[in-house]
Amino acid sequence: MLLVLSIITSWWLVFVFKFFSKFRIDQCQAIVINYGVCTFISWLYCRQQLGTVTDYIWLPFALFLGASFFTLFNIIAYSTQKVGLTITSVANKLSLVIPVIIGVIVLHDRLNVLKIIGFVLALFAIYLITRPDSSLDKNFDKKLLFLPFILFMGNGINDSIVNIVQGKILPSAYTSVFLLVVFGMAFLVGTFYLSYLLLSKKSQLAWRNVIAGIILGVPNYFSLHFLIAALKTYPSQSGMVFTIVNIGIVILSALTGFFIFKEKMTPYNFVGFGIAILALLLISYDK
Repeated sequence: MLLVLSIITSWWLVFVFKFFSKFRIDQCQAIVINYGVCTFISWLYCRQQLGTVTDYIWLPFALFLGASFFTLFNIIAYSTQKVGLTITSVANKLSLVIPVIIGVIVLHDRLNVLKIIGFVLALFAIYLITRPDSSLDKNFDKKLLFLPFILFMGNGINDSIVNIVQGKILPSAYTSVFLLVVFGMAFLVGTFYLSYLLLSKKSQLAWRNVIAGIILGVPNYFSLHFLIAALKTYPSQSGMVFTIVNIGIVILSALTGFFIFKEKMTPYNFVGFGIAILALLLISYDK
């Protein structure tokens, strides 16, 4: 159930972003407000617990993640505009290979032949499902390919840090406090950057951006909350968790695009769906 909730809340972020251009939402403002909402929800969960925290070994990791979350969120937006949605999405989702490898090396995740085949098939399925039906994404300056590479490495490192922290460092009782620091740091970095944009007249605050940020913030908080809970529920199986969540988001996003936004699907996409289902069955099989 935690895996399903993690997939749905993460998918909701992608779904909400689809409407940003239609309603002329300033993405930076919405992202900053979103992290403010996440910080507030975190505080509601742990406000009575703050005085009991005695172990802060996880603090540097939380601060790094917070700063990185805001930065990568904006790089995703910029890369989508400059390089294209497809290449950005593939780089973003294929980054799961990094926490899977780190999970095996550091956390000694359990592996068998079926799971390894499932991981490989999952990566191939993600590529096929997000494959474009035209060459639109080829019309970009190849010098900008460092953007999806940064996303690939950045998201992979972030997921690996979350994986290691929850598996080796963070007591379960401190999860909400950890999230408070992560989202609080993201909100702080975002507020400084947004303040610069507002003071330099490069941006103007609008209520629609605030509302969009609130709509974005609630699922954003719970997407990380449920992911950490799932990782703790399935110890030594973080590779399974990350793969199922990522491929689930890709499948749900593609289906939403097809049925709601009337986006075209190619034979490659349909083959990708079939491979994705097979991959999920292999990865989930734990005999």
